Amino acid sequence: MFSRLRERDGLMKATLEKIRNGLEGDTAQNLCSSLAQASEDVQQCVASCKHIAEGIRQQNHFQSENEEWFLVARVIDRVCFLVMALLFFLGTIGIFLMGHFNQAPSMPFPGDPKKYLPK
Repeated sequence: MFSRLRERDGLMKATLEKIRNGLEGDTAQNLCSSLAQASEDVQQCVASCKHIAEGIRQQNHFQSENEEWFLVARVIDRVCFLVMALLFFLGTIGIFLMGHFNQAPSMPFPGDPKKYLPK
């Protein structure tokens, strides 16, 4: 059992050394060729990391889009608030002005000789 474990560690060490040697050139081509020679586990790990990175990138894009819609909603909310506040203010002023300018007519009932206005 331990002899197989040594072989496995030896294989991984050799693979990691190949990858490390490939990175010394700092070229993407060397990295791709060294990953192509790596074991299946390393290739699966790289594929999983790519998948996770793509998922996070899509999630960030979705969140930024959501933030833009929240900003649009805030602007619409503020505009509606200002319009309603102005409408309520003008309506209140109108109600008070109607009460102020509302005067009883001097002759409310035509043909009635009595004056209803105060003296």
